[in-house]
Amino acid sequence: MHYAFKLPDIGEGVAEGEIVQWLVTPGDWVEEDQTLVEVMTDKVTAEIPSPMRGRVVSLHAKPGERLPVGQVLVTLDTEAAVSESTSAAEPAPSLTLQVTSSACAANAQPEATVKTAAETAQSHLPAEPEPALPSRPLGRVLATPATRRLAHDLGVEIQQVSGTGPNGRVTQEDVRHWAANHLVEVTPISLDPVPSETDPSDAVLERLQLPQSVAHSIGSEVVLADADAASEDTADSPVLRAPLVDANGEQRVPFSGVRRRIAEHLTEVKQRVPHFAYVEEVDVTDLVNLRQQLKPLVKAEGIPLTYLPFMMKAVVSGLKAYPAFNSSYDERQQELVLKHHYHLGVAVETEQGLLVPVLHDVDQKPIRQLAIELRDLSERARTGRLTLEDTRGGTFTISSIGSIGGMIGIPIINHPEVAILAVNKIAKRPAVVNDAIAIRQMLYLTLAADHRVIDGAVAARFMNHVKDVLEAPAQLLWA
Repeated sequence: MHYAFKLPDIGEGVAEGEIVQWLVTPGDWVEEDQTLVEVMTDKVTAEIPSPMRGRVVSLHAKPGERLPVGQVLVTLDTEAAVSESTSAAEPAPSLTLQVTSSACAANAQPEATVKTAAETAQSHLPAEPEPALPSRPLGRVLATPATRRLAHDLGVEIQQVSGTGPNGRVTQEDVRHWAANHLVEVTPISLDPVPSETDPSDAVLERLQLPQSVAHSIGSEVVLADADAASEDTADSPVLRAPLVDANGEQRVPFSGVRRRIAEHLTEVKQRVPHFAYVEEVDVTDLVNLRQQLKPLVKAEGIPLTYLPFMMKAVVSGLKAYPAFNSSYDERQQELVLKHHYHLGVAVETEQGLLVPVLHDVDQKPIRQLAIELRDLSERARTGRLTLEDTRGGTFTISSIGSIGGMIGIPIINHPEVAILAVNKIAKRPAVVNDAIAIRQMLYLTLAADHRVIDGAVAARFMNHVKDVLEAPAQLLWA
């Protein structure tokens, strides 16, 4: 009996998913709850487990292809599992017919039906050894989507890697260690690469934390190979997975995955939402001094204290004073949905693109707790361990790019929210203080708002409120 397993409803608001990578191939045996595939939604990358035991008959989508929820994802042969489970017992023909018929009728729990019949037959037969397991290892390998993706990129079969994490979880360090000890460089191909003063593999190796001996630069690509493949004709070797630079010095890279999701979402938002920007200059000298005083107190606990927790508390104060900023616009019903909770999204840069995890109930948490949760949330975002709960429910977003640089940046609203705040670089600049010129720590804040909901005057009042709070930051310690 073939069972057509459809893409399940991964979470609220998720209508489709993009295939990131298959972890099984046709002919493989899979156990119940063994991961079949990684599917990326507009929120997170999820591992889809098998609903039952059986043999993979066919896969119905390729990596990079999108499937709507409810479309067939993979076909499993459950009769193969039934046959293997009952072969040791050697039941009578009539019993076999009964088991097969029951399994087909149930269609949801064939293994439970077979188990009952097999136990009945076993009571009348001498014990026999279990049938031999398939040669391919069964069971689920514990690893995050980011770790699996790293293994795929490095050409590492993740089931060969011994996990050192909790409960045997395979970590990214385990994959890199395995790659460093089992992968070798390949002979370069003469492609007349574009001259460069630096080896383009250096940046990739630094990011992957691999020794130089593991990879070899070909044009602007880094090729990784298994030891067994190194002796083959490199020109035809399957390890050349990435596109090469052509004769015109150009290279085409598939625009897919998270990058494509970001592009589609931002394009739609920019076309549908009438943005306007408002910039305010803030004297954050007292905030800089306050943070310097608090840093030693939390450093002993291993808590990184950035400016972002202070910004979040100041923003929440502004949202409470001007509720329209903490809302969403329901275009279909032509209603403004005011939110009475304060869940702030925080833009986080990752290797896959910009993600916006959400820190919930910011108004109920002190600065110290926000610092801890921001550290953990950012780490989960960068390692691909965000859950759906981490990505939904946001009411307002903060994009903090000041640590990288830039005086003024104008962000795009994270629809269906109605506003977003960009925190730019803090820099020393001359300012007028009590009719005298003084060197102060100054910051530009940029607000982008939906002009259908927010007027310019309201934006100015909101920003004035946030500015006043940041310029007297001691009050944030009790907020």
